[in-house]
Amino acid sequence: MIEDAILVWKLRNGREDALVRTYGKYKNYLLKIAYALLDDAQQVEDAVQDVFVALAESAHKLRLDGNLKGFLVRCLINRVHNM
Repeated sequence: MIEDAILVWKLRNGREDALVRTYGKYKNYLLKIAYALLDDAQQVEDAVQDVFVALAESAHKLRLDGNLKGFLVRCLINRVHNM
């Protein structure tokens, strides 16, 4: 949890290493969730990548009321529903 708070702070301040660390930390977890929600492997990959692209694009205005993992899962679920 402390690491996630530091990652959020770094993301807000444009630190590329924070995005790389976040991707490495949560990619496989998000893929598992996406595979449970989707049948198509290509759509799974696209959905997870879209979540991280959106995070990179809006990291400077990131405001979390919970944890980073939960935020990414919510983003993924929203992305899957929009597909």
